[in-house]
Amino acid sequence: LATSAGALYPRGSMSEEREAIAIEALARLGRAAAARARLDEFLTQFPHSGYRNRLERLAPAVAPR
Repeated sequence: LATSAGALYPRGSMSEEREAIAIEALARLGRAAAARARLDEFLTQFPHSGYRNRLERLAPAVAPR
């Protein structure tokens, strides 16, 4: 859902939240490499995000290198 919403509304007002949900879902599914890649992009787009700490705490293996 997050991917399709991103395709429909790439600059939507909820894009930061959508990406955080997608990263969390990938991490919980055990897809650490995909979650890490998406987190790296997320931090580039939203360097001061309030979701940063939550995402990094969610799965330390997903935290950026």
